[in-house]
Amino acid sequence: MFAASMLVLFALIGSKHTPQKGPTLPWKNSKELARLKDDSTPLAERKTLAHELGVRAQERDECLDLAHEFLALAVQRDTEDELADELMLAVRGCPAVNVRAYLLRELAQSTNVDKIERILQAAVTWKDPKLDEYAAQEYLKEPRGGMGGWWRWFLASDGYGALVPRIVERVDDPKVKDEELLLELLGMGKSLISGTGQYSTWKFAMRRYAVDPRDVVRRFALQYLCEHVEDGDLQACIAAAQHSDWSTRRAAIDALAKLRSAPAVDGILETMAREETDSRLRAGCARALFRLTRQRFGRDVEAWTRWWSGAGKKLPPAPAENAPAKAAPAKAQPGKDEPAKDGPAIDPPGKDAPVKDGPPNDPPGKDVSPKDEPAKDVAAKAPVPIDDSVVDPELLGTEVSSNRILVVLDVDDLCVTAKSDPLLGQRLTQVRAAIEAYVRQLSDTSAWNVIIAREKPVAWKPSLTVALAPNRRDARAASAAKKGAGANAREHELELFRAFLDEQLEKDLPAKRVEKKTLRSTLEAAWAQSEADTILLISDGHALVPKLADASKKDPNEGALSYTAKELDQNRHVRVHTFALGEDVPRLKKLAQELWGEYRRVP
Repeated sequence: MFAASMLVLFALIGSKHTPQKGPTLPWKNSKELARLKDDSTPLAERKTLAHELGVRAQERDECLDLAHEFLALAVQRDTEDELADELMLAVRGCPAVNVRAYLLRELAQSTNVDKIERILQAAVTWKDPKLDEYAAQEYLKEPRGGMGGWWRWFLASDGYGALVPRIVERVDDPKVKDEELLLELLGMGKSLISGTGQYSTWKFAMRRYAVDPRDVVRRFALQYLCEHVEDGDLQACIAAAQHSDWSTRRAAIDALAKLRSAPAVDGILETMAREETDSRLRAGCARALFRLTRQRFGRDVEAWTRWWSGAGKKLPPAPAENAPAKAAPAKAQPGKDEPAKDGPAIDPPGKDAPVKDGPPNDPPGKDVSPKDEPAKDVAAKAPVPIDDSVVDPELLGTEVSSNRILVVLDVDDLCVTAKSDPLLGQRLTQVRAAIEAYVRQLSDTSAWNVIIAREKPVAWKPSLTVALAPNRRDARAASAAKKGAGANAREHELELFRAFLDEQLEKDLPAKRVEKKTLRSTLEAAWAQSEADTILLISDGHALVPKLADASKKDPNEGALSYTAKELDQNRHVRVHTFALGEDVPRLKKLAQELWGEYRRVP
């Protein structure tokens, strides 16, 4: 009996001295943690230690201690971002219940923006309901606030679909009219529908928004329907095709063409009959019908109608390269999930996401390829022309399928240098003559205007002016037209236009101009002319696109012009043709590429 007890005692004593795996010191007092906290330790080694300590914390059930230590270290001012990222990655690998509760408490109590960002960075992809709901509440408080981007990134990464109905409810509120807020909410909702059970809820909302009185909501919805069109969208698209806003009708034509059905063709033909013969939308209808039927009746509605009736309102088989993707079921019910095949990924805050926006359904008559790719320049592959008798007006070699045009002149530097260089003066005279010749080609119902690009842009008229009739706001033009004093109404308008240019281009310009302000203010003024569906930008390449000190280097801000224009466009799809006077200007070429136009260099 005594011997057996002694054996048990020796076994217990021996077990206390048996070597154990891992450090014998407590985790917080380990040498590895001390090395990690030491600023003199090389960054690469500190990152390795962070990873190793994270793995050890998981093995020894010390995740809460790790979260305390690593979060505190990550938010220290002298901690490199690269190391802080590695620390939060280690915490992300420890999604224990007590760690989640700790981070939620810290989120609720902290006002330190950097700390909140680091917590979200650690907890992202956990899909913790409590953390997601807290983030959703904070996002809805102020979607455009300083933390709005982080909340959005976190929720989209977690796929928190429960937020979608609340976003729809917020957008439904007629009191919400702030355009930036509406675009933020709509963009957020779109990012949350893929695989979250909310596709049908979102799709039903988009169909309602297709005729919403708020421009940004309506345009966003139609752009979405264009990208995700299905049979159930037909009535919403037909209703939108009758809207007074040209950009709404444009998007509706695009969506109807993608439906590829007999009712969709009927809708396009009805829209085409309502549009003016030389309008951009009439040309868009003609191209949409060509892609659907491979018939070439141009902008002749009667010819299209006769053929369509004779064909029994049956579409021919789609060419292989244009075959539509299989549509989602048309009879969706709210709340049921339909997989969104191409839900966009959300980039983390601070990273510039490329603008993802396809070309409109109505490419210009003769300056975009049949595949609807924006024209890169005039040397690109020649497009398939519209086969009809309508002749589009031409400016400096570019044919323009539109009767709602805004000309933007950026030639101040050319005006200054032309005073001392006769050759440059001739180029300026050539441009002015080309604009006048273009205006003379416009139809009686066309409307146009001109803006001079400056830090404070100058518009010839407050809005687009009908080409034929005298401007009723100008008593001199009306009086001259009534008397028939040597020229018709259009020539009198051109006389007033010449006087306007003489006055503006002879002005003494400030010695130093702020190019960025000129760029932004000019584009804002251009997009404020909301009736214009096409902009003709003629530039000497200086004010809007300042020259580099070293011409051999690539322009680091080449995309600034197109990025600003796309930001202002807000799904309107205003087409921009650009003309570079003299030298090749990459920024102007990129602008035309991004906004569905043609770029041309004028020697």
